[in-house]
Amino acid sequence: MVKIKYLFTFVCGKDFLNRSRISVIPKDVIFQCIDVYRTNKYKS
Repeated sequence: MVKIKYLFTFVCGKDFLNRSRISVIPKDVIFQCIDVYRTNKYKS
């Protein structure tokens, strides 16, 4: 059985490519930071 590993990739692009940043984060870490079940998703 193959275990699938999900990763999130964030890219912060700059005008000069060498100043850009890329971050790759595993799913379990991103869900520690984001509450997908929050009832009030938008702040006033």
